[in-house]
Amino acid sequence: MVDNYAIRGCCPHGLLTDINLHTECRFMPLSQRFTTLFNTNVQPLAQQCFEDMVNHYQEAHRHYHTLDHVIACLDQLDALIDRSSDDDSSHYRKHDREMALALWFHDVIYDPRRQDNEAQSADVAVTWLQRLNEPDATLKAVKTYILSTAHTTQHAIDTNALDTTAIDTQATHALLDIDLSILGAPPTQFQQYENAIRQEYHFVPDTQYQRGRLAVLEHFHAQPTLFRTPAYRTLYEQQAQSNLTFAIQNLRRKRDRSL
Repeated sequence: MVDNYAIRGCCPHGLLTDINLHTECRFMPLSQRFTTLFNTNVQPLAQQCFEDMVNHYQEAHRHYHTLDHVIACLDQLDALIDRSSDDDSSHYRKHDREMALALWFHDVIYDPRRQDNEAQSADVAVTWLQRLNEPDATLKAVKTYILSTAHTTQHAIDTNALDTTAIDTQATHALLDIDLSILGAPPTQFQQYENAIRQEYHFVPDTQYQRGRLAVLEHFHAQPTLFRTPAYRTLYEQQAQSNLTFAIQNLRRKRDRSL
C-alpha cells in the first residue's frame, strides 16, 4: 500500500535530519499529505489525483525519480521554512502551497528518452488542478515552477520560456535548490543517486552515457555556486562540489580507458 510510506521524516537524500519540522503533515499517511492541500468538497477527486500520480511515480523504469524523491523534496521544503530567518520563513509560507504542489507534480512524467518531461509534467498538473477548481493564478504558478526544474539555466530563470510574472523568484530559487539538493548529500547517498540515474539510462551504451553524464556534471561544476539560496549554499555547497569533483574524475578515468 502506498500509505505505508506514512511519513516519519523519510528523507532518502540523507539531509536535514537534525531539523524540527514546521508541519505535522510529515507524520500523515502520504495520501493525506497531498489531499489536505485541497478543500473538503474536492477530496474524492484529490484522492484520485494522488492515485494517478502514484501510478506514474511507481513506473518500473524509475530508480531515482520516484515517490521517495518527491517525499524528500517535500521534507526539504518543510525544513527550509523551519530553518530560515523570520523574514524568509514568512516569505516562503506565503508561497508554500504552490511550491508543494509543484514538488508533487514536477516529475510525474519522466521518460529518460524524452526531452520534454517538465513540460509534460506541467501539463498534467494544470489538467488536474483545473479539475480541482484551482484558480488561474495557482495554475500559472505551479506550471511555471515545474518548468523551472528543467534547470536549463543556472542561477536565472529563462524569461523567454517562462512566465516569470506568475511566480516568486525567491521561492523559485528555493525549489531549484531543493530539487538539486541530492548533489550535496553525503558521499554514500550521492553515489546511490549516481547509480540510480545510470539505471534509468540503462539503454544508453556505457561510452555514450559517460560522455553525456560528464557534460551534465561539468556544467554544474563550472558554475560559480551550485545553490541559489544562502541556506543551501551554507549547508551543502562544499559537499556538493566535492561530490561533483569525485564523480567527474571517475567518469574521466572511465572515458580515457575506453579511448
